Amino acid sequence: MLTIFHQKNIKKCKSLPNFKGDIFKSSNPQILKLNLHYHRFGSGPRILLAIHGFADRGELFFKLRDVLEENFTVIAVDLPFHGLTSWEAHEFNPEQLRDEFLDIFEKEGIYGSFSIMGHSMGGRVVLAMSDFFEDRIDSYIMLAPAGFQGTQSDSRIFFPKFIRRLLKGLTAWPAFIISIFKGGKFLGIINKGTYRFLEQQIAIPERRHRLFDCWISLYDFPIRLKAFKERVIRTKAKLCFFYGTKDFITPAKYGRHFIADMPNAKIFMVEDGHYFLKEPLVEALKEAKEFY
Repeated sequence: MLTIFHQKNIKKCKSLPNFKGDIFKSSNPQILKLNLHYHRFGSGPRILLAIHGFADRGELFFKLRDVLEENFTVIAVDLPFHGLTSWEAHEFNPEQLRDEFLDIFEKEGIYGSFSIMGHSMGGRVVLAMSDFFEDRIDSYIMLAPAGFQGTQSDSRIFFPKFIRRLLKGLTAWPAFIISIFKGGKFLGIINKGTYRFLEQQIAIPERRHRLFDCWISLYDFPIRLKAFKERVIRTKAKLCFFYGTKDFITPAKYGRHFIADMPNAKIFMVEDGHYFLKEPLVEALKEAKEFY
């Protein structure tokens, strides 16, 4: 059973209690004066900020509650253009997300260190957030994260922001957009798994706009892997990667290469594909508990 508590029902409380078991509290951004909608569950002493991937929502992390809720109090956000978040602008940037997370922390009375988890595109967001919160993050839990394989579609040189915006203007002609993606696959700019995913997103108008709005926004999330590695080593934070054995979108080989010379980093495999926020990942997280 999944119970949703909206903030308007408990707004008279000075401090929000921890809810256990099947209780899953969801914020009301209108009451909290926040732009990001978020969910909170678990009663553990550690804080975990969980960031979902493209076309997902924060509520999906509730599927991991059996392994997370005892050790963590989880704050699972809905990113702009996703879930119950109402985001009026067509773009977002790292500074805006940083400020939103700080506001959430203040509302929830979170002032110390925390762990951070990112799945797929959420991993790309984690990389950016490490710039702002490096002294507060004690562990990184990366679930098939984007940003480590260096695809050409992420390139700020090949696809500057004005080109991305120009391509967004073509959303009225989905067949033409698909032909561009096919060309990108042929040239090796887009891998086969990513192409399949993009093809599905282009099929529906709302998905098309979300896809391009996120892609344009991610231009402002530069990938600085060397700096991230140095930061993790310097702060002695733990770093765990989880990859699906059948993941063709973000293959595990990139994570293995990244952690090759890192003392506090581990990689774990899950018998699944890219979208693995379900039972196989729960078991892998249980086995890896001591490492994060």
